Amino acid sequence: MDDDVITSPYNTVLGISQLTELADCVLPVDNLALTGMIGRLKGSSTKPVPKEPSLRSNDTTKQQSSSNWPVTATPIDTAANGKAFDEMNNIVANMLLNLTSSSRFEGTMNVDINEISMNLVPFPRLHYLIAAQSPLTNTNQTVAPRKVDQLFADAFTRDFQLISADPCRHTYLAAALLVRGSVTASDIRRNIDSKLVLSDQVLLVL
Repeated sequence: MDDDVITSPYNTVLGISQLTELADCVLPVDNLALTGMIGRLKGSSTKPVPKEPSLRSNDTTKQQSSSNWPVTATPIDTAANGKAFDEMNNIVANMLLNLTSSSRFEGTMNVDINEISMNLVPFPRLHYLIAAQSPLTNTNQTVAPRKVDQLFADAFTRDFQLISADPCRHTYLAAALLVRGSVTASDIRRNIDSKLVLSDQVLLVL
């Protein structure tokens, strides 16, 4: 789903400077990632593209998306259901609700919302965070339960990220895993060790 507002690129470029100077934490979201999520929730088919070359290659002009990610998702007929943007907004709203749930519900392992920016932002201007959530839900569909290990694995795949970036192709300074529900500390520790500390897929500076 392409943005048909001609001034959107200008709004983004002009807005970034203000977000960089004034915001404590920014969670970017793009329409391409949201459209891909909705397409997968609806069971839409996507067209794969050739695998992306290494970022260490000298030729950076020919880089393409990895083979398991579509360049564009199957278009959604907004005239037919009128709910495409509602579903996209619902994904973003769920992310914000999950992010702030510790401020609204009691729990023994809750974290303060200020701890997120304090632990993830190394420098004041370097405060752009990549958000992901699993499982993806749709108000009109029932999502099958997923195992705890699968939820953690999903969080580090681009199919569940709200911005079109491959987490396995970049280096990260910090990561936070916020869990809701009945999850034991041992399950969390095991997945942190396997997905971050001992993983050779997601490169995290420790």
